[in-house]
Amino acid sequence: MAVLKVQALEGFLRKSNSEVGAVLIYGEDSGVVRDVAKKAVSQIAGSVDDPFSVTALDEDALSGDPARLADEVLSLPFPGSRRAVWVRGVSQAFLKAIEPVLDGSLKGNMIIAEAAALPKSSSLRSKFEASRHAMIVPLYETETETMAGTI
Repeated sequence: MAVLKVQALEGFLRKSNSEVGAVLIYGEDSGVVRDVAKKAVSQIAGSVDDPFSVTALDEDALSGDPARLADEVLSLPFPGSRRAVWVRGVSQAFLKAIEPVLDGSLKGNMIIAEAAALPKSSSLRSKFEASRHAMIVPLYETETETMAGTI
């Protein structure tokens, strides 16, 4: 199982780990999930506002075109930079689109995905946990309160 504590996320993203292509951040407090994802995207791309280094998608974009995620993962970064694919509000459409990354057949830009609280029975959570090409960052209520105070 590839689980990261929120405190270890920044250090993990600083390292160049080509085996891991996606990080799923989830929890009950959507504001804290968004803040942690924003920090992760910024860590990878240097900014969250640069259209050359960040692509922001949502569940609706992927339900209409699941191949769009693969296109963004394979897109070339601007020379000297890293790209991040930031996916918000993920659920079933994302699960279908992310499968090639989870099985290791699609590698490229890092995906940072946000989700609401996921029960242990969630297929999205279990697929991420089972993959050696992905990490999960669960934000539990006690961690959420600590992070909210930090932010």
